[in-house]
Amino acid sequence: MTYGATQSAAATPSRLPYVLASSGKHDEPDIYISFAQAAVGPRWQGAGPGTSILFAVARPSSRGSVRLASANPIDSPLVDPGFLTEPDDVERMVIALGMVRDIGQAGALRQWSGAELLPGPKVQGDVDSRAFIRRTTGSFFHLAGTCRMGTDDLAVVDPELRVHGVENLRVVDASVMPSLLSAPPNAAVLAIAERAADLIGRPG
Repeated sequence: MTYGATQSAAATPSRLPYVLASSGKHDEPDIYISFAQAAVGPRWQGAGPGTSILFAVARPSSRGSVRLASANPIDSPLVDPGFLTEPDDVERMVIALGMVRDIGQAGALRQWSGAELLPGPKVQGDVDSRAFIRRTTGSFFHLAGTCRMGTDDLAVVDPELRVHGVENLRVVDASVMPSLLSAPPNAAVLAIAERAADLIGRPG
């Protein structure tokens, strides 16, 4: 959701609140909502004066992949983010869009938001909302789990972050997470790094 600027919006500092909400389709909160004091374009394509209410599925069911393009380590990997490949994710995003529209139209926010720019008044109903979401959905750049930890044959690293089958190599970042978080992963990555420092510095 993106709104044009109002006179009062330009003078008011953003508090950048974050909200976890429930779509009603799962037992736990599964919608992540954040606010930005800028008119953010689809897939982060530019930002101008205004207000945006950003939303995402906190634990998407869709899964992407990262594969080797060849045996040459210089070749870029084949990355497929797999956005919205599961219908459930699309339906939860439609619900989230309705939520943030209600928030944006609340009287308490009128001094910060002008006319709705995105998705705009022409996008009404579930069919239009699905099309808009598929056309504009991007990433918060919090990708994780592409090099997951585990003891099974599909795991890339073991519980001590060592790459299976490769000596003296560990992976220490969000890619080792075996499951997705419901919030930005910064704190969890710091915890992984602290644990890795203990493992690397341990005698023997």
